[in-house]
Amino acid sequence: MRGVVASQHGPLNWVISVDLPDSGYAETLAQELRDLFPAATIERNGSVDVGLYGVGGENRLIIEVLGAVQLWLNRAPERTEPVRVRYGDKSYLFGPDG
Repeated sequence: MRGVVASQHGPLNWVISVDLPDSGYAETLAQELRDLFPAATIERNGSVDVGLYGVGGENRLIIEVLGAVQLWLNRAPERTEPVRVRYGDKSYLFGPDG
């Protein structure tokens, strides 16, 4: 997961990283997350990293992004293998239907 990067908006706090084995899936998920979370910073480079400038919205963003990732996995019937989702010092495997 990325570290903190300074900018004119303050520090960029990376809060969630989703590891996907396929770059096509990663780009699809990254675009969907960009559409759902326009205030967040979404990057794709081997994984999909979701960050937020400043401090204070991380908990809500974590909950909403985790829900969006789970819905995305449930809608992709061809995706059967789980994906690794990391935030903070936690790491979980997410698969279709939980």
